[in-house]
Amino acid sequence: MAKGIQLTMGAGHPFFGALNIFLLVLVFLGMAVIQVFIGGMRPIFAIPGYTILAVAGLASVFLLKKTRPLPSVICIVSSILFFSYILARTWMSPVEYLARHDRYMVLGCLIVYFIFAFYITEPKQRLWFFYGLFALAMGHVIIGAIQFSQDNNYLPFGYLRANYGVRASGFYVCPNHYAGLLEMLAIVALAIGIWGRVGVKTRMVVLYLVPALVFGLALSGSRGGYLSVAVAFVVFTVLSLVVIKAVKPERFLLMGSLALVILFAGGMAGVVLLKKNVFLATRVNSIMDTSNMRIYLWESAWKQYLTQPATGTGAGTYAYMARIYRNPKVQSDPVWVHNDYYHLLAEYGYLGAIGCVLFVGAHLWHGLAAGRIILRRRMVEYQESTSTALALNLGSIAAIAAILAHSVVDFNAHIVGNALVLAAFFGILTNPSTQRVKKDDPNPRRYPFFRILLPIVSVTVLVGATPQIPGEWFAEKSRVALVDGRYLEAMREAKKSIEWQKDNPNSHFQLGESRRLLGNTMSNEIARSKMNEAALVAFTESTKIYPQDVRVWVRKAQALDLLGRHDEAFQHLEKARELEPVLYAINTYFGAHFQLQGKDKEALEYYEQAPQEEIARKGVQEVLQEIKGDSAR
Repeated sequence: MAKGIQLTMGAGHPFFGALNIFLLVLVFLGMAVIQVFIGGMRPIFAIPGYTILAVAGLASVFLLKKTRPLPSVICIVSSILFFSYILARTWMSPVEYLARHDRYMVLGCLIVYFIFAFYITEPKQRLWFFYGLFALAMGHVIIGAIQFSQDNNYLPFGYLRANYGVRASGFYVCPNHYAGLLEMLAIVALAIGIWGRVGVKTRMVVLYLVPALVFGLALSGSRGGYLSVAVAFVVFTVLSLVVIKAVKPERFLLMGSLALVILFAGGMAGVVLLKKNVFLATRVNSIMDTSNMRIYLWESAWKQYLTQPATGTGAGTYAYMARIYRNPKVQSDPVWVHNDYYHLLAEYGYLGAIGCVLFVGAHLWHGLAAGRIILRRRMVEYQESTSTALALNLGSIAAIAAILAHSVVDFNAHIVGNALVLAAFFGILTNPSTQRVKKDDPNPRRYPFFRILLPIVSVTVLVGATPQIPGEWFAEKSRVALVDGRYLEAMREAKKSIEWQKDNPNSHFQLGESRRLLGNTMSNEIARSKMNEAALVAFTESTKIYPQDVRVWVRKAQALDLLGRHDEAFQHLEKARELEPVLYAINTYFGAHFQLQGKDKEALEYYEQAPQEEIARKGVQEVLQEIKGDSAR
């Protein structure tokens, strides 16, 4: 079909322009859906966005032969090598379900990357894309201001976030990731406002957005965000001074001095304003916190890396391997390393790290080289003082620098909403529009092999990820019902999820847990036993898919204890101890296990090994009361 259209329509036919706009709208829509729904950090909130992006990628088949500026072959090849390895590793990871997060996030990023590298190459089109992101970012800031002012962990659409207090997170659940998004967009807005070829009114609006976005970032209380946005501004300033020296060398000293003054004054003003708020002042003063828990998470990631240095232990494995290697001071579940570099090493090994260095290095090198070309061919030669292509080039480099800095203390590269924006920046650097292509180019077929990758990736998403939407939807409904104590509803939704998606360990766990908890509310012993037996069946199915899930082994042990099968329950708790060797809470479960059997001395020994657990303290009190009662009798 694409071939027929190409034969009947000239290269400059309006159809192709409309299709380009269609791609642009779909890309923005897919990214917006993911950002608005907590950054896509649960599958049900990410997959619909991936599907929209995949539709855009599939539509690109109509543009396969359309003449475009050439992307960098080095950048494209480095991307193919790096992400092919990542994708292959996700398919060979121990727990396939956990690996899906990385797999489909990478595929979604590749769609965005290829679209910007091959098709959305006109600076004006890219400008409109960023205008949309700026509007969306201001929505984040407004939500963040509400969170900061009301201190109620508010999220729109009825969602809940962890208790971050007054720290703003926008539509996201974590303030640090919200800061990661704003630091990227703030510096791009500054680049467009200073170097973009836009109207005066547009320039003023975009420049006004810069302090608004930085203000929103400040409300996050993210210390990594504060440092990273500073890095972005320094990088952008240095690059801008290079441009000034080439275009207006007579003004270099003046502008350089002015830039240093503005940077210093802006930094000092930011610190003063932050310190006017007691909470934010505390965050600023603790930027160099050497006792931060992140250090312990990095240590566990390094130990995990040493077990399999070359290829890593596989995608998603830190979620459970960190429990084995973590420091006893870390009692909350790690899940993420809070350092993208250690995370990459732990799960993908030094081969993944080498691929990442080549990928990032190739794009930054080409971005800088392309910037020099734009500067020489368009600005110096034609005596132009602005260039949208240059603005986007400089902004992309500075935004990537910000995330590279932020990745030392957080995991923005694993946040779907932020990773997709980052993919757009890399796509822009791959093809910064340094060439001008004629409409009637006699040789429109360029890089046909590379371009075919986009529809292939899109089909992979549509076939692999999109069918999971119903199963993930019912799984999410089951999770929420379980948290709210609506056990019958949780059971019903979990069963629906399993009908659509049999390999989701969460659905089986939620089915088992809702049965177990419902059974505990029943006064009839026979009915309670049947419900616990049914719970065991669901828990067993969950362990087949995800055998490293500690919570399932603990819940199975509790169900077995209620059925009087105490020896089996003890074995399950031992398995949990093997998977969680330093978690204090495991001792409370052992204590409850013995207390249920009337073995108070054994129970007390375990309870006393978990002094930080509230449950343990209550358990100790109950056991002591029972012991005192026995001695009194």
